[in-house]
Amino acid sequence: MPFLGVKISAELETLIDEEVKRSEKSKSDIARDALNQYFNVAIPEGTGLIVFDKNELIDLIDSRLAIKPDVKPEVKTEGLTVKPEIKQDVKLVKPEVKPEGSKVKPEIKQDVKPVKPDVKPMVKPEVKPTPLEDPVTTAKRFILTELEGGREPTAAEVAEAVEMDPKRLGTLLGRAGIKARSVHRGGVKARRYTFDLKEKIEEILTAESDKSDRGTADQRR
Repeated sequence: MPFLGVKISAELETLIDEEVKRSEKSKSDIARDALNQYFNVAIPEGTGLIVFDKNELIDLIDSRLAIKPDVKPEVKTEGLTVKPEIKQDVKLVKPEVKPEGSKVKPEIKQDVKPVKPDVKPMVKPEVKPTPLEDPVTTAKRFILTELEGGREPTAAEVAEAVEMDPKRLGTLLGRAGIKARSVHRGGVKARRYTFDLKEKIEEILTAESDKSDRGTADQRR
């Protein structure tokens, strides 16, 4: 016999369960008989199922599935007097208490502004050329100051300090025997003026200073 699976509502399931208890028939028998009635197919005798007209059966199912509206019970108030609710806007007032025989001094607020401590950031010494000093000499003094401070300045740092083109400055310092070397410091490769140039730069600056002093003395004469 062919098989038919049908999805039904919870209401139909309840009705079928009630019919199973009442008639002691299986759900399949009840569903089969209902379909037989719907399509006007003959139902075997002795089934015990109430036979309805197709339209009556549909009306019965619709009436069982109808949703009853939620009706609130009507409350009659005949003979009762309902007093309106009166809300009063009540504000709590604190009584002002003045001490007897005592004088209250007015509070004097002073406009005190917090003073921040004057913290000056650490700044590297800036080497500026004197009015008669050329940028190359200033670069030599900058390199020497850095080396004396335990740092090997890069060619770019020296050029930035004297505001001069790095290539042009490197050429002029190279003529004096002061050449930057490509070295690794801290895992970074750069052209630096190394510590071995310290004594040479000191000698050059000393010689230039002596020459300048002699020129100044000759001008005074």
